[in-house]
Amino acid sequence: VGDRLGLTARLKRPWGLANPGSFNYQSWLAQHRFAATGTVRDRGLQILGRDFDAALVHQWWRSQVGVRLSGLSLQTRVKGVLAALSIGDRGGIGHSDWQRFQRYGINHLVVISGLHVGLAAGAGYLFGGLLAAVVGLWRPALQPGQLAGLLAMVAALAYAGLSGFGLPAQRALVMLLSARLLSLGGRRLPTARCWWLALAGVALLDPLASHNAGFWLSFVAVALILWLQSSRPAWGPLAIAVAIQLVLSLALGLLGATWFGGASLLAPLVNLVAVPVLAVWIAPLGLAAAMLALPLPGFAASLWQLAALPVGWYFEADAALSAIADLPWLPLAVSPPVLILAGLAIAWLAAPRGAPLRLLAPLLLLPALFPAWRHPGPGELEVTVLDVGQGLSVIVSSADVSLVYD
Repeated sequence: VGDRLGLTARLKRPWGLANPGSFNYQSWLAQHRFAATGTVRDRGLQILGRDFDAALVHQWWRSQVGVRLSGLSLQTRVKGVLAALSIGDRGGIGHSDWQRFQRYGINHLVVISGLHVGLAAGAGYLFGGLLAAVVGLWRPALQPGQLAGLLAMVAALAYAGLSGFGLPAQRALVMLLSARLLSLGGRRLPTARCWWLALAGVALLDPLASHNAGFWLSFVAVALILWLQSSRPAWGPLAIAVAIQLVLSLALGLLGATWFGGASLLAPLVNLVAVPVLAVWIAPLGLAAAMLALPLPGFAASLWQLAALPVGWYFEADAALSAIADLPWLPLAVSPPVLILAGLAIAWLAAPRGAPLRLLAPLLLLPALFPAWRHPGPGELEVTVLDVGQGLSVIVSSADVSLVYD
C-alpha cells in the first residue's frame, strides 16, 4: 500500500461494449475513477518509492487483515465470503458463487452494507455503555449516553474504513454520524431527515454513485424499512421483521431486475433465515476478528473459524439442492413506466391500515410480470447488430425465423 511503480504501458480511453441489458463496463470504469486502460509493453517494473500518509492507514490495515485471513486453514470459497464480510474484498468469490447468491436473493448480505456498519456501531455503543457504568462509579458526573454514542461512532468509522468506505458504508456513516453528533449537542434529528441527509451527502461526495445499482437498492431498502416501522408502531418485532422482508423482497426484486434481468423467488424465505444468522453470528464474529487480527492474531483466527461454520453449511446445503433441481428464477423485463407503477403498488401495500382500495394495488404489478415483448409481424424484418468488441455479430428476426450470424 502506497508503493509508486514505474512501467511502460500503452494507454487508451476507457470503453466498454454497448449492448442493452448487459453490464456497462464503461460506466463502471468512470464510477471507479479509471482515467485510462492499457497494456504493459515492457516487463520491467521499477519501484519508485512509497508515499504512505494518514489517508492510506485504513488500506494498510485492510491488507494486513487480508493476509491473516488468507492464511487460515479453511476452504477457499469460505475464506472468500469471510474476506468480503470482514474487509470488503470480494475478489475471492467466484462468478458461479455470485450467481448462486443472486438466485437465493442473498447477494446483498455478502457485501459490507449498512447492516454491518450498524452492528459495529451497536457493539461500540454497548461497550461504551458498560465502560461508562464502570467509570461512573468514581465519576458520577459522567453521562453514559454520550460515551456510548462516541464509541459507537468510532466503531462504525473504523469498520467502514476496514471495508474500504464502500457506498452502503458511506450511507450508513452519514446517517449515523449526523444523528449521533446532534444528540451529543442535545438535539434529535428525525430519522427521515437523516435519510435525506445521507442521500444528499453521498451524492455530493460521489456524484457518479447514482449510476451504481447499490446506490438505489441501498437507499430504497432503508426508506421502506423506515416507512414500515413508522406506519405500524403497534406491531411486534416478529411481525415487523416478516413484513419488512416481504416488502423488501418484492421492491428490491423488481428494482434489481433492471440490472440483473430477473428476481429470486426464494429470497423472502431464505432471507428470513439468513439475515438473523448473519446479524447474530457471522457478522459480529467476523467484525471482532477483523478488529483483533493484528494485536491478537491467534484469537482472531479462532473467531473466524467460528464465523466460518454457517458459511460452510450454506455451501453444503447449496450443493445438495443443486443435485436435486435448479433454483427458481423469475425473468423480468422492467422499464421506467413499469417501475413507477410497481413503486406505487408497493407504497400502496405498505401504507397504514385504512388505505382505500388496497386490494387493487397488486394489479399495478402485472405489467412487470407480463411484459410486452415486441415481435416482428408478417412481412417485417428486424436486424440487431451486437457490439462484441471485435468482429461482427448480427441477429435477423422475422415473423417465424431468427437467424444469428457470428
